[in-house]
Amino acid sequence: ILFIILFLIIIFILLKYYHIIDIPKIIWESWFILILRHLFKSGSLKVLISAYQIIQSVTYSMEVEYPKIFSMSLKWLSFLALDLPGLECSGMSIYDRVYFASLSPMILAFIIVLIGKLRIIKLKNDNKILQENNNNNNDENENVQNEKIRKAKNTPINKKQKQKLSPLQMKNEIDKINSFHAWSLLFLSYLVLPPVTGKQLKALDCFPFSNTDHRNLLRLDTSIDCDSIKHQYFEIIDSLLIIIYLSIPIIWLLLLYQNRHKLWPIGVYEDSLIIQRRKAESSLIVLGFLYERYKPSMACFESFDIMRRILFVGIIPLLASTAKLRSAIGLAFSLLSM
Repeated sequence: ILFIILFLIIIFILLKYYHIIDIPKIIWESWFILILRHLFKSGSLKVLISAYQIIQSVTYSMEVEYPKIFSMSLKWLSFLALDLPGLECSGMSIYDRVYFASLSPMILAFIIVLIGKLRIIKLKNDNKILQENNNNNNDENENVQNEKIRKAKNTPINKKQKQKLSPLQMKNEIDKINSFHAWSLLFLSYLVLPPVTGKQLKALDCFPFSNTDHRNLLRLDTSIDCDSIKHQYFEIIDSLLIIIYLSIPIIWLLLLYQNRHKLWPIGVYEDSLIIQRRKAESSLIVLGFLYERYKPSMACFESFDIMRRILFVGIIPLLASTAKLRSAIGLAFSLLSM
């Protein structure tokens, strides 16, 4: 329930931010919404999400338990790590949970793209209908038009009545829709990438049962034999999913590289001027999620930062067999990333 409420609040803020819907002033200016708006615009929300995902992974990587009160607080935010309530009690196997965590964001991304395409189609159809109505009105005789005008004077004016868009206005509206849905895809990838890859990598974390028993068991579920044919088949699929998700930061870098001349204008060296140039480029609105909270010279930092999160969430547990050694590796990487 908490996940659904917070998700709806974030969606409403995004819709209001991009002027897609009108939220009543009394709600939009409430203290709770104001705090969320500030966290969203300042980048603090991204910091909170990153911090939680790393802190939440420590219990598995280092084999430690937090104090009870702190653990309860983490459970309230477990949806940020895609640990939805009820999955563990639903009877789903480790394999099914990995598939669910991996495929759910893909389905959601497809829905975001589909809704964007449907919105553009609806916009074009509505504009076409308005154009046809205007053409039909022009073909009517003058007496009928005068009669309509006379009747219209006695009826209230509908201020929300749609007007036919010019080609330039249509292009701007389509760009606005594409920008919103592209931004939503970037935000979705930012939100799910570390926890999803973490689950995928943890499902490959096996350890030897004993010196006499040479079986390799899965740390998440010791009833699973890592040498079984079923697990080996799962490893192939899981590896493909890992490659797909790890390609996302590379795609981010490629997008920034394609727009490098706009991000770093030739002959402009002052940060304030670079920021002004970037704001003037409409094509950079979508990519603003990746760089606008950083210094102009650090526009690519988001891609490296999310790889750092993936390292702490999913890769460190695979680098060593003991908790002490994993702790030392985690501490070393923490110091290097400062």
